[in-house]
Amino acid sequence: MDGNEIYKPRDVIIHSSYSQDGGVRHDLALLVTETRIEYREKRVEPACLAHGETEAIEAVSTGWNISGDLIPIPFRGGHNDDCLQEHEKQSKNVFCSTYLSDITTCPSYGGIFAERLRDGVWYLRGIQTADEINQRFCVKRNVRYTDLTKYADWLRLNVV
Repeated sequence: MDGNEIYKPRDVIIHSSYSQDGGVRHDLALLVTETRIEYREKRVEPACLAHGETEAIEAVSTGWNISGDLIPIPFRGGHNDDCLQEHEKQSKNVFCSTYLSDITTCPSYGGIFAERLRDGVWYLRGIQTADEINQRFCVKRNVRYTDLTKYADWLRLNVV
């Protein structure tokens, strides 16, 4: 696998409040690798986490296309809660965004949601949450994400 970095997981830290009762809640886990990840420019880089409520200039997710390449999937707006179900709006731990019919690749389960803010920096805002209800062809699709800004303390506590 020339040019790729491979890190084997040693452990999984699942959020202690993770639940599938009545929908997925606190859908977040961390992988602990056997070896320390070495950050190298253009190969493996750390992510900046979004902080608080933000107004994005641009937003993207990721998906695997038919050729097997991981590609960016643009959204026509940032995060919102317009496409959430009522119980999801109450939890405030998820957000959603919608991509339209000109997108030919579906976002990957577990894929990222990144936003570029006015400072020009890209921030990791969310990780796609389980979507057990909406298993259909992906056109004009609402995608739900676990909002990482709501888990900043948990992430700081568990990332080593």
